[in-house]
Amino acid sequence: MPNSSLEWYRSFYQEALPETDLLKAFQKLNPQVSIDISTVSEGDLETRLRLSKSRGLGPDLLILHGPTAISLLEQGLLQPLPRKDPQLQRALSQVAPDLLNHAQGSRGLAGLPLFAEVTVACFDRRRITEPPTTLSKLLTVAAAGNPVGLSVDPSGIYWTAGALGATQALKPILLPDTSKPEAALLTSQKQDLQRWLDWLRQSALQGKVYLDSGPEDLVTGLESGRLAWIPCFSPLLVRLNRTMGRHLGVAPLPDGPLGPASPFLSNRIMALGTDSTPDQRKLTLQLMELALDPALQRKTTVTSQYTIPSNRYVSIPVASSSQLAALSTAYNQFLQTAWIRSSYSEGELDRTLPKVDSLVNLVMEGIVSPDEGAEQILRLQPRRR
Repeated sequence: MPNSSLEWYRSFYQEALPETDLLKAFQKLNPQVSIDISTVSEGDLETRLRLSKSRGLGPDLLILHGPTAISLLEQGLLQPLPRKDPQLQRALSQVAPDLLNHAQGSRGLAGLPLFAEVTVACFDRRRITEPPTTLSKLLTVAAAGNPVGLSVDPSGIYWTAGALGATQALKPILLPDTSKPEAALLTSQKQDLQRWLDWLRQSALQGKVYLDSGPEDLVTGLESGRLAWIPCFSPLLVRLNRTMGRHLGVAPLPDGPLGPASPFLSNRIMALGTDSTPDQRKLTLQLMELALDPALQRKTTVTSQYTIPSNRYVSIPVASSSQLAALSTAYNQFLQTAWIRSSYSEGELDRTLPKVDSLVNLVMEGIVSPDEGAEQILRLQPRRR
């Protein structure tokens, strides 16, 4: 689990693990198998894996976010998924291609996608009866006296880039490729970045738009009544459903004049440890294959109310709840903008994302102009020959 989420996870989330149905089904089919589950902070995971590997006692299976798995695979702390294994070939053929692509690292497939999590909009039904569907309507909601919260992090602000046509400008900065950008492209990038930063600055000038420090501040702000509308990463719906009940509204993120919103999406994948015996590895691959079972995938989605099934043949039952309908729309928004279609490791994103975050924050606070902010962000893009 992410470091900052471990405590609220233990309080709100552990009872409703989306993997629970899978593990129960597996143990029913294999009653002789004992499954020992440990919940580990992502910040401690690398150290723990190195220690356990030195003793030959590493885990057989890890369930973690795709970028983390790719980073660990590159360091030799995970085993690449055996694509040609007969047990896995059928399961792999059922995975949605975009989600499978997000699990691919330079050293092989980091794991099997189990489900995905995505950013949606959360609001207080007592204050907002109709959720805003566009950026202009979102600012109208704020102007009417309903406090709107934003935060400078992947799930809190970058969804606005798609709506304002800045995703293609951001991608080579956050995830640089090996090509040398042409002058015309650089000019276009700056224009797109400046337009995006202009909107963010103008939104920050609204009296009822607040810039919070991160996802948890946004959630507590919505719970306490300080905020009426926030972007929220779907796992947080577990907590919000419990604390707000029927007052919680969930909707897709607002689109913009230049395209759909670009919600942040993260894969939760099943990865292989490095210290399994042949029998343990065989059982682990069986569990992975079972994970793609359509009935289990559908049940996990309906039960959790915040996951997107990785099996491309399992549709989200949108008619059963507005929350699932919002998840479905958010996934379609992601597929339309797909500003990060390729896989990436945590290390790759960490090289430039904090610097971009800092500049966006300075622009929204009025310390740096949108024009200068766009120029400084553009300078972060590597110039390769």
